Amino acid sequence: MSGRKLLSKNLAAALAVIILLLPCQQAQAQSKTQNNKAQNSSDSDSKKVLIAQVRKLCLQHDYDKALNLLEQAQTESRYRDDYDLLFLYAKLLSHQGRYQKAIDYLERCVQLRPKLAEPRGSMAYYYFCMGKFDQAEKEASVGLTLQGSARGFAYLRALIGKIELYKSQGPVNSPDYLFAEERELQHFDRKDFPIRIAILVDPAFKEYSLQFKKAVLNSFEQWRQASGGFLRYQLVSQKEARIVCKLLKYRRERGFGSILGETMRDDDEGLEDNLKFAKVEVFFSTDQDPREIEATTLHEVGHALGLNHSNNPRDIMFPTAREPFTALLTARDKNSIRKLYGIPPGAQFQ
Repeated sequence: MSGRKLLSKNLAAALAVIILLLPCQQAQAQSKTQNNKAQNSSDSDSKKVLIAQVRKLCLQHDYDKALNLLEQAQTESRYRDDYDLLFLYAKLLSHQGRYQKAIDYLERCVQLRPKLAEPRGSMAYYYFCMGKFDQAEKEASVGLTLQGSARGFAYLRALIGKIELYKSQGPVNSPDYLFAEERELQHFDRKDFPIRIAILVDPAFKEYSLQFKKAVLNSFEQWRQASGGFLRYQLVSQKEARIVCKLLKYRRERGFGSILGETMRDDDEGLEDNLKFAKVEVFFSTDQDPREIEATTLHEVGHALGLNHSNNPRDIMFPTAREPFTALLTARDKNSIRKLYGIPPGAQFQ
């Protein structure tokens, strides 16, 4: 009897201790939960600030500083495997033309969120920019089977359509891209050179006048050198010009991007393959990357001289601009302008 009483007393004491401990443990658990929530909220706020800073730098086209910010953030364990920051980092790398490294980061994004179409779509576009059409088509096709927006799927279908078109035009690595029939090609007559050119700038863009003038002259100079010195040029007034180049303050939207430039060509009556006049328009707005002016101008001057589009993203005459907007001619560009004007390889003109 006394043993049962003692056990009962001990049990009662233990229960009392448990009852006393429970509120303490509950309070500790609540405090830990609140601390975790506060930490998560703090991390989220810090991430938002970081992304805002990066985007501000991107608007200023200062991609180096933006990349440095993200690289510093990735040294912290909380950001090392953050999908949003990894995806943004890949996008910044693409601005510098570092497509393969961007794809490496997107593969990490795929591992983190395998059901999302977004990283697959970006990988498809970067492969496209590298001229790796098979890989681009593969990634785009996979993206269409994953979770995404209607607009995103429409973009991927459009990208696949472009890839099929460029593949059908001819070999991507052929010596030149003059795939059209001879009768479809237009160019100025040999006696038109030195070609007379004029340069005009929208009054709203006075601060870009010098840059555009340099871009136009550099473009004609590059095509002149590519032709072995044959495509000479001289600067004249608008009334005297056969090719007029304008920098205009607006952009035209088309499909999933903007039209950066446009060239209109008038042929010489009675001579189907001869050009009489060409007008180059380069569209620009203050939110654009200034590097676009040089690359777009070089591309449009190529059209003014008679070249059509290339099917290789590395060529300046490829219809889609790709970063870092390098204003340089490839071997295919040079071979194509020579072939268009019947200039033998290696021929040089004084």
